[in-house]
Amino acid sequence: MSTRSGTATALLVIDLQQQVLETAWQRDDVVARTAGLIARARAQQTPIVFIQHHA
Repeated sequence: MSTRSGTATALLVIDLQQQVLETAWQRDDVVARTAGLIARARAQQTPIVFIQHHA
């Protein structure tokens, strides 16, 4: 049984594709932090949604 009863939790990962990251400020830090968040969400079985925005 979930301990998150009554809540809706998910991790949203937005625009983390190579083309966006090429010019990102502190790119390596952004990638490392995001990877850590994804690993933690997976370990907690939290849904992860990847979104690629097209301008």
